[in-house]
Amino acid sequence: MLGSFCLHCSWGCITGQQFPFSPTKGISLKDLLWDSLGAWRLAHLIASERGPFDLARRIRAWVRLVMPRDHWLVAGLHCQWCLSFWFGVGIVWLPKPIRQGLGVAGSCLLGMKLADFIQGQRHANP
Repeated sequence: MLGSFCLHCSWGCITGQQFPFSPTKGISLKDLLWDSLGAWRLAHLIASERGPFDLARRIRAWVRLVMPRDHWLVAGLHCQWCLSFWFGVGIVWLPKPIRQGLGVAGSCLLGMKLADFIQGQRHANP
């Protein structure tokens, strides 16, 4: 498909490998949903939470310490939109059980956020 937008051909021409989302391999809607939820879960963890063993908070603090205040990485580690893009790019190369586990964690987080929203609406409108 020279001259048209074909991920399989352009990726294969560059690396000699097949792109994970090639037309011949494809991605199911279910896998896309799991990967999206997994990327969101990781982005939320790094941008907003302390993380296990306080690791996410320590990473953010270390980057703020070693980088200039206006560096893009300092702002990027606090931006869920930015992080979800990069995690979304990287998550497709993880083994499927890990991707599914991250997706389940993301769906649990989504459920908690939805419950908090509903609970907040109930208290706001007695």
